[in-house]
Amino acid sequence: MHVFISAGYDFLARKALHSIDIFEMGFGTGLNCLLTLLSNKATRTPVNYSAIELHPLPMEVTNDLNYPDILKLSETDRRLFLRMHSLAWDTSEAMTDNFTLHKIYGDILKYNFRQKFNLIYFDAFAFSSQPILWSPELHQKLYDHLHPGGVMTTYSTKGVFKRTLKSIGYKLEILNGPGKKREMLRAVKI
Repeated sequence: MHVFISAGYDFLARKALHSIDIFEMGFGTGLNCLLTLLSNKATRTPVNYSAIELHPLPMEVTNDLNYPDILKLSETDRRLFLRMHSLAWDTSEAMTDNFTLHKIYGDILKYNFRQKFNLIYFDAFAFSSQPILWSPELHQKLYDHLHPGGVMTTYSTKGVFKRTLKSIGYKLEILNGPGKKREMLRAVKI
């Protein structure tokens, strides 16, 4: 909620954009998508949500996720969460009147973007686990596919990463981190 919704989605929703195009690096368990969809019910700003994943979780795992219980979801929202995971890859589907999901099965390093985004949730594993996902080349590619004024949020405030983002052209905002994490990052395309 803190890193991606409060610092990203809510931040842009307050700007009263006509629509918000979101790209998530790593669909994973679908938690960021679910939280965005739930937040979107309050703002009602049309959202086009795209997420790329190279290693999708099997349905038997996603069916056992307890997010609906933890978040005390209504039966309707519980069904939406399960539908997000059962949606075929490389297709778009309207989840609600204001929220469209496009799941991309693929490798972000090889993916050719076809659109620009207002918001990027960069939710990759740590630099030590996947250094290629923190490379200047990938982040230049992401920057090039953000609209001016677009935002990328991430939990990482590693010095080398911040220097990379500054050199690409982002304005960095160091924010209070979630839980025991001291800091997090919001990068704005100038």
